Amino acid sequence: MAPSAIVFIAYQVLSDTAVNLHITYALMGYALFVFIALTFSLKWLQEQAFAPGYWAYTFGIATLSQGLSLFAFKTPNCTINLLAILIFLLMNIVVLGVIVGSAKLVLKGNYMPK
Repeated sequence: MAPSAIVFIAYQVLSDTAVNLHITYALMGYALFVFIALTFSLKWLQEQAFAPGYWAYTFGIATLSQGLSLFAFKTPNCTINLLAILIFLLMNIVVLGVIVGSAKLVLKGNYMPK
């Protein structure tokens, strides 16, 4: 998930004021497509035991949240603003869940692979 979100942010930051909205919407759409595709793996992830590797999911969703926030500041589109807020809230829930899961592993003493 992270590479698509990174390109979405990098394009916005590097193009600054010369941003092409069509390209930005395409990059945003691709990043959201990857995000939605990963949500289908949630059922499988919930069946697995928590592992430190879950931190990998936090980078992609945090990067997507940042990219949507940048885009929301550049466009007066209500849908983009709402989407940025929604993904921001989801990002916080995911990160908090990973923090809690990691704390539980540390308290149990199961934080190192065997």
